[in-house]
Order: sequence, then C-alpha cells, then structure tokens
Amino acid sequence: MRLRPALLLTALLSACQGSDPQPLVWIDGDTFYPGNIAFVAGGGASEFIAYTRFSNSATAPNTIRLLRHRAARPDALELVGDVDLGLGWAAAVSRLFVTGGAAVPCLGSTCWVIDLTSEALPRSTITLPGEPDGLAIHGRWLVSGAGTTVSLLDLQGGPGATFTARAPVTSVLPVPPPPLPEPPAGPTFLAFTTVGYVRVTADAAPTFAEVDDPTLRSFAAAFPDGAGGLVAGPSPTYGFSRVVRLDLSSPATPVVSHVEELPVHFASFAWDGGATSVVAASPGETFAPLRDGYVLRELEGEFTSAGIPLPQWWGDGVTVAMHADRLFTMSNSGFDMFRIAR
Repeated sequence: MRLRPALLLTALLSACQGSDPQPLVWIDGDTFYPGNIAFVAGGGASEFIAYTRFSNSATAPNTIRLLRHRAARPDALELVGDVDLGLGWAAAVSRLFVTGGAAVPCLGSTCWVIDLTSEALPRSTITLPGEPDGLAIHGRWLVSGAGTTVSLLDLQGGPGATFTARAPVTSVLPVPPPPLPEPPAGPTFLAFTTVGYVRVTADAAPTFAEVDDPTLRSFAAAFPDGAGGLVAGPSPTYGFSRVVRLDLSSPATPVVSHVEELPVHFASFAWDGGATSVVAASPGETFAPLRDGYVLRELEGEFTSAGIPLPQWWGDGVTVAMHADRLFTMSNSGFDMFRIAR
C-alpha cells in the first residue's frame, strides 16, 4: 500500500473539529480517487477488511482490495489480494459485505461470493431478487434482504426459499446455533425491517417468522458476537442514531441489554470486535460532506461516547470499518487506517 503523508490527513481532520484535540492518529493509507460511491466492510469479529478501489482510468479495472488485519500486529495490514470482477473502469459496485469468511460485492442484484478462507480467492456468482440492503452468511447459508423480499440461499447448491415481509429489510444478523454436538436446526438469522424483524431458521425445511417490534427495527448495521450482537441505525427519535447491545441466547426472543442514543443523523457504523465502535454521522442536509462521528466504549454493561472528526466524504456508500482498536475509513482521497487516541 502506498503511504500518504500524515500531514495532509492531520490538516483535513483538524478542520472538522476546530481547535479540539486530535483523537485520530493516522497509521497508513492508500491514495486514489474513490469515485462517487465507496465502501469499506468487514472487521468486527473478522480479521478481513475489504474496500472498493476505483481506478478512474479506462486502462485499469475497478477492483475489490482484500486485507487482513491481525490483532497481534495492529498497525500492519496484509494484502490478501485485489479482485477484478470484470466490470471495467466505468462500473462500480453498489454494495459490499464481509460475512462468514467471505467478501460479497454486489452490482444491483448480481453478487459475487469471494471465499476468503482460500489463498486462491475462488468466487461464485449469485443473482438475488434485487439489490440487497442486508446480507449475511453462516456456514452454507446466505440470507439477504432486497426491499421486502427475504431470501435464503444454500451455497452448497441445495434448494432455497423466499419470504415477503411487511416492510423493507434494513440489515441481516446471523445467530449461530447453540454449541451442541448435533444442533437440532441450522443457524438463525434476524432480518431487521423498518417495523421489526423476520426470524429465519436455515435448514432443509426453513421457517420464517415475522415480528413487529417498535424497539428492534430499522437497524442498518449488525454484527454477531457469540451469543449476542451489536446493531446500530437511525433512532426512532428523529435526528438521533442508536447503538444497541442484544442478548441472543434465545434467538426466538432477542433482548436489549443496553442502548446508547447519539444526537446525529445515522450514516454508517463499525465495531472493532471488542469494546470500541464508531458511528459515522450524516450531515442531514444536501450538498454537505460526511465528516463527523462518535466513538463508543462498551464497559461493564454500558456505553460511553464522545464526538470525533472523520475524514471528509462527499459521496455515497459505507465509509467506516473497525477491527482490534483500529479504524478504517474511506474519504475523498482514498482509504486510511487510524488509531483512536484514548
């Protein structure tokens, strides 16, 4: 990766917060023109980070760059590979997910499942009912949500199933089965909608159960964490975002453990797999850049939060990911890795 001078990033970030202390310490970066839509995905409990690398050149394709970030070497990134999806330089992916040991970029309803567990990075192509707003993989099963359609796919080629929800899907959270020698069923997925969630049991005879819930709804990002999960999205209170810790020890009845409400419009969310997460704030107005957020620490069953500046971004997409206390961002000048000063 090509290093960008730290002075440029410091000036950019300091401009977001005036004379406040600089909480982001720049570590590494990859300079390129990101286009009008950019994505970074992964992290949480996964070591893999993926981002869209726009070429802006008719002689070079747009690619998905795949990295590994190990907690034992938190200031280093390993290049896993660059994947050319054959789209040329004029087309950019419209969604990107890292889930279940795979990276899944999508262009509309066409998605590519890239196996991150193999050095050869084999990939398969799937076609969904529409462009997914949420997608998750656990084992052989993939669940996606496109509009009100919830789809279950068997990545080993078995039959799938679909379900029509009462409201659009906003994200999908995989819930692993209990650690029994022979679990009675496959994993559960929670497909959150704008009015609640759809509980999907992935098995040879899958089931779909829709629940209206005024609290467990509209989550735009969802990370599994053992018998729990961390989810985030717009708050029911206009102009606020919220981060919610869920107890999923009984997947049929998710329980809210604790919540943090933040006085910003929601843009995107990242979790580092431990005690730290970041909410990127939308400016909530037209023709204004995304440039601010909140860092949250989760200790002893509660959140604390503080505002932080973020690199400026004028386009669409998802601009933050985290792993092992490091923040990965997309900005107007490319991809960067930061440490958040405590």
